Amino acid sequence: MKRKNYMFYVITITLVILSFLGSAQKATNYYCTWCGNKYSSVATLVNGSCSKSPTKKHELYEGSEKSEYTCKHCGNKHSSLSVLVNGSCSKSPTKKHRPAL
Repeated sequence: MKRKNYMFYVITITLVILSFLGSAQKATNYYCTWCGNKYSSVATLVNGSCSKSPTKKHELYEGSEKSEYTCKHCGNKHSSLSVLVNGSCSKSPTKKHRPAL
């Protein structure tokens, strides 16, 4: 009898975890480090051209989506990555904000 109860709890917990993982699908967006534009896939991002990049190609921002983005040179915070990278930074050698990961 104890073995049946144990198996019931194991199966129940497993099903709860699986349903949680299935419902917790994360919407993923991909951003360019240089211009801050948002893309739905990495392929779309890297296949486009970027006027802000020194190589003229978008570069994948490898940080996570945040409510605020911080410049790694001056510490200023902005509500979006595009606002941050399109502003000027007095402490950066390139005079452009660069996002901190």
